[in-house]
Amino acid sequence: MEIIDYSKDNILILTIKGRIDALTAQEFKEILFGFIEKGRSSIVLDMHNLEYISSAGIRVLYQALNIIENKQGKVVISAPSENVKKVFDIVELFSDFPMHKDIDEAVKVFS
Repeated sequence: MEIIDYSKDNILILTIKGRIDALTAQEFKEILFGFIEKGRSSIVLDMHNLEYISSAGIRVLYQALNIIENKQGKVVISAPSENVKKVFDIVELFSDFPMHKDIDEAVKVFS
């Protein structure tokens, strides 16, 4: 797993490449929660290069969402790959995490 971070209009964008599974979920959590602890509460997770996400990764997403919502922030997902979309459909993640076709559309949610 590789994560590239940058900001756009004061919104943190994390581009995730590879897999979030039992082996990488803890690293994903440490990176994501590190940004949250630094005060970032407007976050776009760019998943166009994410090949797979397991239940361990989904657990991290929900833990982060809980913390960020308590800070009146948002987490949105941009361009999930087809494999990731299938997993999200199975666990009905779409009801809790807004999904957008690209980063520009996702960033507009925060306006």
